[in-house]
Amino acid sequence: MIKDKHDKLAQYRKDGVVKDGERFIIAIYGRGIPAAAWGDDIPYAAQAVFPIGPYTVTIDMESQEVVDQGYSHRPVIEKKSGSSVPTTSFLESEFSDVSAIVSGNPDPIEMSNPPLILIHNPKAENPMLMGWLKRGIEYWVEGNKLRHRNLS
Repeated sequence: MIKDKHDKLAQYRKDGVVKDGERFIIAIYGRGIPAAAWGDDIPYAAQAVFPIGPYTVTIDMESQEVVDQGYSHRPVIEKKSGSSVPTTSFLESEFSDVSAIVSGNPDPIEMSNPPLILIHNPKAENPMLMGWLKRGIEYWVEGNKLRHRNLS
């Protein structure tokens, strides 16, 4: 889905819809993603562009102590069809013309205020300004960490 929308950018540039130097945001509507309204600690949209997988805990079976824990490295998502979708778009220069992704994951209980999530592309040629999104949650990479903040 992200690659398809990114591929359309070349046509938008050719047609003059998006000019050189302009920011380009890919919008993703999370309604079709199972459990997207409830999500995960890290939004699915972020997991689609960064190789972040599920949180895992490794337990020593003999001592029953936790020996390791953290988010797993997941460079691809395996689809039911058997094909693989890369999760490294925002780490590749090929996607540097994408400024950010904005994702809406509607909560079926609280539809009056559906959350918006903005994920900044750390490789963007024309990055979005921090705080551009006035409501929702903003994610960005700082060093090697994914950071976030809630916006009013």
